[in-house]
Amino acid sequence: MASYNYLKAKKNIEFNNSINVLNLIKNNKYNQKKEKRYNLVITVTAVSLLIVSGLIISL
Repeated sequence: MASYNYLKAKKNIEFNNSINVLNLIKNNKYNQKKEKRYNLVITVTAVSLLIVSGLIISL
């Protein structure tokens, strides 16, 4: 009976590990999208600042 419970617990652990891997992949994709948006915001801000400063200097 003890070996049955051990195998049952081991099977559940393996199943949970596969779910954790899928969650890690999903979280990684989400973090990559978030980082891309952040980089886009920084880039747009920097370009806008350059354009505004160029306009101020030309006046």
